[in-house]
Amino acid sequence: MPKTQSAMLEAMEERRVTVEGVTYPLAEPFLVIATQNPLEQVGTYPLPESQLDRFTIRTGIGYPPEELEKEIITYGSIRDDIRHIEPVVSAEEILAARRAVKENIYLSDKVTNYIFSIVAASRVNPLLLSGISTRGGINLAEAARANAYLEGREYVVPEDVKEVAVAVCSHRLICRAEQESINKEELLSAILGQHTGAAGLTITKAGAFYIAITLLIGFAAVNTGNNLLFFIVSALLGFMAVSGVLGWLNIHGLDAVLVPPDEVYSGIPRS
Repeated sequence: MPKTQSAMLEAMEERRVTVEGVTYPLAEPFLVIATQNPLEQVGTYPLPESQLDRFTIRTGIGYPPEELEKEIITYGSIRDDIRHIEPVVSAEEILAARRAVKENIYLSDKVTNYIFSIVAASRVNPLLLSGISTRGGINLAEAARANAYLEGREYVVPEDVKEVAVAVCSHRLICRAEQESINKEELLSAILGQHTGAAGLTITKAGAFYIAITLLIGFAAVNTGNNLLFFIVSALLGFMAVSGVLGWLNIHGLDAVLVPPDEVYSGIPRS
């Protein structure tokens, strides 16, 4: 159905529609939600790869849990009830959340490198004819930012990437002809398993200066036997240990309540 697919591509990529030669911009927020029946059913057509690549996320619906499905069968169709569903969020709130995700959620170079390592690994996998596109990498970063936002964090950690990677990227993979029966979700999970994205603490210039000052005061305390200097050194070492622990927790996606000043440790820049 070339005309239908062309019209859908225009809406998804250019955010506009053309009717009888007249082009109309689509109002924001705009998104496409589509369902796809199994390809072996009569009357269904596979979407071209260029169009699949424009869907940010694909997820399987499957069958509902047993008890829920029984309730659905008992109640019957809800087609008429849909007209009376009350919205839980306004368009303005959605747009505000989008801006917050784009402007306020920090994506570090290390996490960017982790995303790229996944993209690059998919492109050289011997089972795949084509891996994750650049658009797929962009969508993975955007989805990871959104996941961090929903988790209440101001920065992205590798766990955010892992959380959304299968849903964002698996439908973009194109298997070789002899490997078409492979489960793409499992294949992408295997690629993720080879790239852990483990991050460690790094010492910034400010951190190195802090350590140097601590060592100098420590040497002075040993040479002079001054109790005040020993106390200062103990306090500095204590702050260093606490900042290191907090940095490690933040890197691994755990929220800490108290954080020392940024110049004390190498961690996530704070606004």
